Amino acid sequence: MKEKKNILLPILTSFVFSFTFLFFGTYEIFVSNSEELVFGLSNFIVPVIIISLSVFAVLSLILIFVPGIVGRILNGIVFGLTICGYIQGNFLNIGVNSLISDDVGSAPETWFVILDVAIWVILLGGIIFAFIMTKKVKVIKTVAIFLCVLLVGMQGTALVTESISYSNKLEEQGNSLLNDTDYILTTRGLYEVSKKNNVVIIVLDRFDISYYEDVVDEDPEFFNKLEDFTLYTDNVSLYSRTYPSIATMVTNVDNDFSATAAEYFEYAYNNSDFLDDLEANDYRIKVYSGNYYSYRNASALRRAYNVQPKVGEMTVPDTWGLAGSMIQLSLYRYFPIILKSTIRIASTSFSKYIAYEEVYPVYTNDSNVEFCQNVLNNGLSLDNKDNAYTFIHLHGCHDPVTMDEDCNEFEEGVRSVSNTRGCFKMIYEYISELKRLGVYNNSTIIITGDHPRARSDTTIPTQPRIAALFVKQANPDGVTKPFTISTEPVSQANLFASIIKSAGIKTEKDYGKAYWEMNDGDNAVRVHKFQCTLDDGTHILEFTIKGNGRDFKNWEITNDTNIGRLYK
Repeated sequence: MKEKKNILLPILTSFVFSFTFLFFGTYEIFVSNSEELVFGLSNFIVPVIIISLSVFAVLSLILIFVPGIVGRILNGIVFGLTICGYIQGNFLNIGVNSLISDDVGSAPETWFVILDVAIWVILLGGIIFAFIMTKKVKVIKTVAIFLCVLLVGMQGTALVTESISYSNKLEEQGNSLLNDTDYILTTRGLYEVSKKNNVVIIVLDRFDISYYEDVVDEDPEFFNKLEDFTLYTDNVSLYSRTYPSIATMVTNVDNDFSATAAEYFEYAYNNSDFLDDLEANDYRIKVYSGNYYSYRNASALRRAYNVQPKVGEMTVPDTWGLAGSMIQLSLYRYFPIILKSTIRIASTSFSKYIAYEEVYPVYTNDSNVEFCQNVLNNGLSLDNKDNAYTFIHLHGCHDPVTMDEDCNEFEEGVRSVSNTRGCFKMIYEYISELKRLGVYNNSTIIITGDHPRARSDTTIPTQPRIAALFVKQANPDGVTKPFTISTEPVSQANLFASIIKSAGIKTEKDYGKAYWEMNDGDNAVRVHKFQCTLDDGTHILEFTIKGNGRDFKNWEITNDTNIGRLYK
């Protein structure tokens, strides 16, 4: 009896630690967000169970067989981390409304970070001290056992409830998830350009003008190689986030947020005068962007050349990798605020684990590396068919930083400025390939960001939001022009007119002024719709910018609409 009593607490402590952080946390995150994930529970749960049981077994052996005060200290650390993590995950994640790597939230207040650390230090230290005293104060062990059983009981009850809810949800959906689709958006034609006319839009996610400035500060001549391009240093994006920025940049269809994201995507991609005009002018439409923020169901983009019917079932070749990423989400929830930045995972990180039985892989933009390396190492090829409209949305300047200036995979210590330089190393090679293939002069090339750098989306802005923009018009005469910089106020509203006029696309629609036609100066009026998450919901703060957008005195909120939830 005495031996069993001695091993009961270490076993319970090890179990509740593994159950809470590895299994329950992961399971709860999945069932709560299953409608936003394209994979199923069966694609990762077995490795999660194996990892959880393995950690439980190793911890149990360590805590049982390490004797004396060292063993009690280790037991106190494991138990203390469990209690602190549980409290953090359920009560102390105040203001943490997004992943650090998504970089769309606001930084926690310094005082709250200090308070959070203090709670962890005091509580963890007190628990470790209490476990040191268990030999003298027997009631401490009884209380700890009771708390372990209580935690497992509460989480076990929640597990059953959520499993029933998830099962009912599957029945309602015909045993398929919302994002399951008969179409997939692939890499087909990604590295091909037309021998006729090309419109190439390269969107570096979150390409704020400050990233351009950071590169110039280190190397003033870095961008001078962009002959024929004009940099616009006062460019305003329509929205402040990838959703719905990418869809509006492809379609010229605004979002009033009255419908769900899936409904908006379906409407926008299939009711676009701009895409209609491209098709009428024999343009092959190719759109490369990631799931969730740019589309929910690839069937909405079925007019695109690279969207294909799904032949085989979805598979997850790397179930252990997917399980590891799901566990990271769980740990992110339970980590103290000061350590959350060590979890380098974003909402788009999961698409890389998905595969279909297709000739062409599914396109993902969770990293710049694969695309950049393919361009650098393999170049481009000619497609002898129609004109081509190619819209490529890359991970760009978004956290987490995954690439250095030579387009190599992320290494510890890589800076955002190096990542930006790496993106442009690829762009310079892309341009060289257009020249090698003899199609550069007839190409319209636009390099920009879908939105500027995030500072805080939970507070009303107090500084301007400017997205970088480089534009090259088609120049059939082949006369080279030096790289120029324009301070003229422009915006996403000029994007479609610029494409239409540069490429000579015939249309009956008036798309307004092109970038190079903007000469209003102080009389220019532009709009930026900032998505601000406040206590009562997401507000669309519509800023009207008159004149110089680099001066925040010219930014005025002219409309404030509470849409409730951004991602309906």
